[in-house]
Amino acid sequence: YTASPYALLWEDENYYLIALSPRHGLTHYRVDKMQNVHQLPDTTREGAGEYANFDVNTYMQQMFGMFNGPLKRVTLLCENRFAGAMIDRFGTGPILTPCPDGEHFTMTAEIQVSPQFFGWVAGFGPGVVVSGPPEVRAEMKKTLDQLQELYR
Repeated sequence: YTASPYALLWEDENYYLIALSPRHGLTHYRVDKMQNVHQLPDTTREGAGEYANFDVNTYMQQMFGMFNGPLKRVTLLCENRFAGAMIDRFGTGPILTPCPDGEHFTMTAEIQVSPQFFGWVAGFGPGVVVSGPPEVRAEMKKTLDQLQELYR
């Protein structure tokens, strides 16, 4: 792999190098799995424009378990008791909008949709539901259907 490094961070008990790769775009690599790392001769750092606007905290809030996927604006319908969990995960950027029933709220966040994201949502049981966009909701349902089939 060839990449221009952006940041080094600690997540899930591992160091990750966040870098711009000509092949993969913005991506990350686990440092302990790297071998034969060296600087290429006569090269300059690429992606200065992208790096100027890069926010590590936002990048990390969008990802689940250091697995990336397509970036989508996802809306979640949550029981009120999960407000703290949503703030812990996404910070105070997303607005928690109370529902008329007084029992739930909705919130929308930029998320890199991955199987790990679906697992995270499933961990809340019926207390958190992917309500949009329709393609992410359908993918969540497909994942749950596949899991249900495995345990029949």
